[in-house]
Amino acid sequence: MILLNEQVQTLVGELEQEPSNLFAFEQSLIDTVAEFSDFILKHRPSAEIVALAFWCRRSNIKNLAIHYGEQLRLRQNKVFHITPANVDTVFLYTVLLSFLVGNINIVRLSSRRGAISDELVGLIQRFVDTDKGALLGSRCLFIAYPASQFQVTATLSKWCDKRVIWGGDDAILQINQVAPVANELAFPDRFSISVLRLSSEQDAKLAAKQFFTDYQSFNQQACSSPKAIYWLCTKPSIQDCFWDALAKCADDHPQFELNHQLNRHINTQMLLMTDLSLKPIRSISHPSYLMFEFERLNSLTILDAHKGNGLILSTNIDSIAQLPEHEKLQTVGYFGISKDMVEDIHALRRTPLGSALQFNHIWDGVDLVKRLN
Repeated sequence: MILLNEQVQTLVGELEQEPSNLFAFEQSLIDTVAEFSDFILKHRPSAEIVALAFWCRRSNIKNLAIHYGEQLRLRQNKVFHITPANVDTVFLYTVLLSFLVGNINIVRLSSRRGAISDELVGLIQRFVDTDKGALLGSRCLFIAYPASQFQVTATLSKWCDKRVIWGGDDAILQINQVAPVANELAFPDRFSISVLRLSSEQDAKLAAKQFFTDYQSFNQQACSSPKAIYWLCTKPSIQDCFWDALAKCADDHPQFELNHQLNRHINTQMLLMTDLSLKPIRSISHPSYLMFEFERLNSLTILDAHKGNGLILSTNIDSIAQLPEHEKLQTVGYFGISKDMVEDIHALRRTPLGSALQFNHIWDGVDLVKRLN
């Protein structure tokens, strides 16, 4: 819904009238989230929403409660969440964590949200209308208003004890210029890569399947979606097997539409113009991806302007030491590499190939549960 500032103030007042006798990981909170997981799965939603439901299943939430035990202060916060436009489900992970530690939440949905986000919001609306979802509805308010309504953002920022922003650098800067807050958890622009060492055709087929899982969701626009592949001591013939297998995965599960393909080519030209030192050795074009191989990809700065949509850059390295470093490097998905070698990679996250998009309550090195409590 589109809200005027006066309407926001009324809704805020209604939330503040709710009882405040709920505590972190109280059983009723765990039960509500677990019932939400079951409710989602019954409706056979999109794969991205299924992943969310799997994360918030009862066993996982109970394990979180056991992990934190009595570490958490039994104190309630008011949290204002600002969601991203390009990753349709990620915001709900932090909303549910905030709910589980006893907070009340107002969630601003992006006016540029996609179909998956609308599907998820529809499921939430249907769930909170049930007896099992009433508690979630009483402590989480989902609203939508144009980003240009700065006064609404200012009102909600003044109301909250903590603010969570999932968004790019520009969005975070703009929001903080309009309404700075003392206690903010922000997730700025980041990018991710994959490091693969393949020695057989079987390796190539398995790695292609796992890589497809990482890159195809959210139109490759999530921070943890791999934008480049660094081949570690992998023969060209094995790399070719990988691309053949990836094409098969993409043919079986087409993801990118014509507008994504067009944006992919436009972005490629912009990247090549930005760094004239980049000289492609070869390229492979497919409806679901466009691969450019470079003799050297010594800087990750180019990935800062990478817009996803199925564009994959690749290059060869002889050792992990040749991987470039960058402060915005979030996730490195790896295959065929020992645990000791992975520890030498400078990144916020290191995860086996195929699990880059799996959410964890420790995100970008931040313990979200403790920060939200």
